[in-house]
Amino acid sequence: MQVTTQEASRITCFVIMPSGNHGEYEGGKEESDFIYYDIITPAAKAALGPEVVLVRETDSADSGAIDKSIVRKIAHSDYAIVDVTGQNPNVFFELGMRYVFRSSRTVLIRQEGTKIPFDIAAYRHVDYKPKFRGIEESKEDIADALAFAKEQNTVDSLVYDTFPNLRIDIPAGTEEGGTSFRRRMLWEGIMPWSDYWKQLETIVGLLADKIDGGLYQPDALIGLSNGGMMAADLMGRKLFRGTPVLSLWANRWDDKGIYFDNPINTSTLDGLIEFTGGKSNTSGSRILLVDDIVASGTTIKQAIAFVSDYIDGAEVAFTPLFSRNPHYAQLLDGILVWNLAEFSGVEDSYIDPATLYSTTYPKLPYEKEVRST
Repeated sequence: MQVTTQEASRITCFVIMPSGNHGEYEGGKEESDFIYYDIITPAAKAALGPEVVLVRETDSADSGAIDKSIVRKIAHSDYAIVDVTGQNPNVFFELGMRYVFRSSRTVLIRQEGTKIPFDIAAYRHVDYKPKFRGIEESKEDIADALAFAKEQNTVDSLVYDTFPNLRIDIPAGTEEGGTSFRRRMLWEGIMPWSDYWKQLETIVGLLADKIDGGLYQPDALIGLSNGGMMAADLMGRKLFRGTPVLSLWANRWDDKGIYFDNPINTSTLDGLIEFTGGKSNTSGSRILLVDDIVASGTTIKQAIAFVSDYIDGAEVAFTPLFSRNPHYAQLLDGILVWNLAEFSGVEDSYIDPATLYSTTYPKLPYEKEVRST
């Protein structure tokens, strides 16, 4: 079964705790269930949102076996809550695997009085009380620990404290029920490269339909720094043989907030003008601007204004790869390449930007933030 972007982006939290069948809790299995359902679950939903997917694996009363499904969940889950109460060996074994798979967002909890092994005593943990007024305090403390892990994303693994540059790329796994998880494993919310390439191929395919038919052929392809430069080059390799692929530097450090009007970019456009036979011959030229993301629309609007003012009569259009801004379709009305006459007029060729560009991933594969505003 194919997973939608929305499903793939849901936050998951794996709970590692004893079943209570081996004396770890005074109240046995009933207490284990109470801790999970009445303390951990509401705490996780308070910190991570009501849509968080919680999964619990306890040591089986029959065999205590740790199977492949458990290993996958330990690796794939965005967060892990580990209850070391009772010092259950399976719990510590699973915690060790979690420390190898993930550098952060593992929260340790214990009932008061539980001894923490020296090796992990320095890491943040929550003392909780499963009785009386301690129940509400425990929920708040666990929620606070998860919120801290979410906001700070600091290393909480002995493995990554020892080897800070260690990188493990875990292949996509298949959980029970056939749901395929396509995630980069070390940083929650980072888009897999497979999703990036798929989106690039989608946009290239939409452009190719018109290019192959001779209806649309830009005179230059220009990527905006930094991510748009890479995207433009990749598009150029597939679509625009013999067409100049250039880049414009967005100087976002300019005191006046003027990104593109600088000598570097004017020299680039001067070169384009000379290549196309002089400024008098560039009127009516077609230029396609490319960027990896669009948020507020400020960068692309400045880029279009700069190119249009510098090259008289140029027809400038734009395509990003991704956006998380729900209002970007309105921000870019009339700017997108799909608004050109060549891409309209045929019912089955209508392209909905809200569907085409939308992503829920907060970061691209190269860890660039996909801002929503």
